[in-house]
Amino acid sequence: MVCGLLLYWGVNFLTGSDIFAPKNVIYGVYDNTSGLDAGRPVNINGARIGAVESIDFAPDLSGNLIVTFTITTDYPIPQNSMAVIAADVLGNSRVDIVLGDSSEKLSMGDTILTGVQPGLTEAVNEQLAPLKAKTEKLLGSLDTALAVFQGFLNEDTRRNFTTSFENLSKSFENLESITRNVDGFVGQNRTRFDSIVLHLNKLTRTLAANGSKLDTIFANVATITDSLAQSNLKATIDQLALATASANEILEKVNNGEGSLGLLINNEELYENLIHASKSLDRLLLDLRYNPNRYIEFSIFGSSPRYSQEEIDELERQRELENSGSSDN
Repeated sequence: MVCGLLLYWGVNFLTGSDIFAPKNVIYGVYDNTSGLDAGRPVNINGARIGAVESIDFAPDLSGNLIVTFTITTDYPIPQNSMAVIAADVLGNSRVDIVLGDSSEKLSMGDTILTGVQPGLTEAVNEQLAPLKAKTEKLLGSLDTALAVFQGFLNEDTRRNFTTSFENLSKSFENLESITRNVDGFVGQNRTRFDSIVLHLNKLTRTLAANGSKLDTIFANVATITDSLAQSNLKATIDQLALATASANEILEKVNNGEGSLGLLINNEELYENLIHASKSLDRLLLDLRYNPNRYIEFSIFGSSPRYSQEEIDELERQRELENSGSSDN
């Protein structure tokens, strides 16, 4: 008899049931227990508070399963708590009581809300399902793109691509050469650049030091500008335009040969006659100087010699030479 009792107690202890602990029985209804077996632990926050006593089909023939939980602690469980079937990495099922916030507590014989936490396989499948769909869609797009690409890459297109890549490579080589030239130029003229920067710094300091003077200059320029704006500059410009128009009108008349000045400027024959008359007058004056007896006779002193035109020209050249010699001295 004692051996039988010990055996019964040992079996219940190994299955998670303590026959000497106080028992509260609550129930949960599941449509799928996900491999849950009798004797599996019932936990709250990882601490065991009982075990699964039995799993039976519902009497209404709906296919639902009624799980009987034996609670071996007097820890108060809110009525809106949930008994969730969960599984570890190895697939061993358990029941986790997720506590609610209701002020009313479950009593012995009550039915608790239930739920099933997806296992590792289900969770992985759930996470990978969208990725799988996107991958399948991407593979379909890649197949289409490859088909189009194979049709697009004919012989001429491949040659054009090759030529384009060769030109691009040459462009990079030219760019590299230009960069080297620029680097060399900068290196050779670094002293000049330093001098330019130094001069710019000096200029900046000079401007900063003479800021007050520049302000005075700008103020004077502004005053002059205001004075010009207040002056009757428009009337002056209008008068100047009128005078210019009048001068243009006079010049136009002169160019057209109107008036004495126009005739004098535009009449070439009159100009030639004036030149000829001027030369004749010069000749007459020279003749009067060297041959005065031709025009006035003085019998008291006798007659003076008469010079021909050639002799008069020769005497004038000698006189000019003498005058130039005396001026040099």
